[in-house]
Amino acid sequence: MIADDVACTEPRKLAPIATYKTLDVWRAIAAILVVFRHIGGTYYTDHYLYKPATPSLRTAFWTVIGCGGAGIWIFFVISGFCICHAACRCIARGTGTSVFLNARLRRIYPTYIAAFFLNLAVMSTAYYMVDHHLIRHSTTVSHGALNLSPYNLAANLTLGYHLFPGSDALLVVSWTLAYEIAFYVVTGAAIWGVKSELGLLYRLHAITLVCICCDLVFPGHTPYPFDLWPAFGMGVVVYHMIRDKSNVGAVRLGLYMLMAQALLILRSESLLSHTIYGDNALLIILFSGCLVVLHPYDRALMQQKALKWLAFIGTFSYSLYLVHLPITAATTALLKRVLPGHYIPVMFLVDIPLAVFFSWLFFVLVERHFLSAGAQNRMVEERAVTPGESSGEAQKATAQSSQVQ
Repeated sequence: MIADDVACTEPRKLAPIATYKTLDVWRAIAAILVVFRHIGGTYYTDHYLYKPATPSLRTAFWTVIGCGGAGIWIFFVISGFCICHAACRCIARGTGTSVFLNARLRRIYPTYIAAFFLNLAVMSTAYYMVDHHLIRHSTTVSHGALNLSPYNLAANLTLGYHLFPGSDALLVVSWTLAYEIAFYVVTGAAIWGVKSELGLLYRLHAITLVCICCDLVFPGHTPYPFDLWPAFGMGVVVYHMIRDKSNVGAVRLGLYMLMAQALLILRSESLLSHTIYGDNALLIILFSGCLVVLHPYDRALMQQKALKWLAFIGTFSYSLYLVHLPITAATTALLKRVLPGHYIPVMFLVDIPLAVFFSWLFFVLVERHFLSAGAQNRMVEERAVTPGESSGEAQKATAQSSQVQ
């Protein structure tokens, strides 16, 4: 009887979750989309317009480039999934907020700082070359100097742009990292005092619902970082639905979240124009649903060689996200000296592979050393993610995988 009473009072535990390997595929797709957007945007704003035979083709070309912004929202949803998993592991192991935040900040800051100074070195060199007429000025590099005031450097090095009004991000993509850091802090606070994984999940869901309601009632007035929290929160919903599929409440929760965001989409265009998140709500909903639907087919999908290559790129997608700008800025400036504007498609074919290669090199030299022991072990176990391994080795790596990174 006593044992039965104890069992009744213990919080229900979620089912274990195996490695969701295709998340690396989505990371690679997201990073490449962002790279594509930034390269294309540089050519477009610098008036090196690709002009095919008909205006309709030209419009289609730049429309495709504009879709590159979708990569940011894919990253946010994946981040919600993975950070939620990391927080749940802390609860399962009995560790607290400090351990969670230390691991998360160690994952972000050292690699970012290295990328920041790399970008600073490349951009300073480019500014010098522009001032001495060695390369053409552009929207990426123009005459003048970088804002290296102590105030601006403090904002960039801490990723605390919202604490330093008027500061400029010297590494353009770092604005998203400022949100990531804030999401870590909010999730860490949610861990405080919680006794079960489900308790944490419901706390995070409550935050998501409040943020969505604020977007509906007070569009454009939701404060940082909660203005973009719903994208992160949908990753938490996906994680909950995958780990608790047998529970009707989890399924209902997912449906409620989807309906709430559908309401946001149905609002007038004038309302949605006031919020960055509103314009991308449909993409976030579709991608979140895609992650849930495809999860049972994860192992089968990873048998495809093309996806293995993308998964390989996904392992260093953070490096690709951080360092592609200085790399593509340098190669673009050089290519513009030797190729006329109508060779833009050729420039894309050169820029993207170079960005991937140098990002991998940056990962090997820098980022890899700041991964957690679990993440490094997973990379060793999953050598078969890259094409060329035998099926036996692939099966062995699959069998050894037991946790999401």
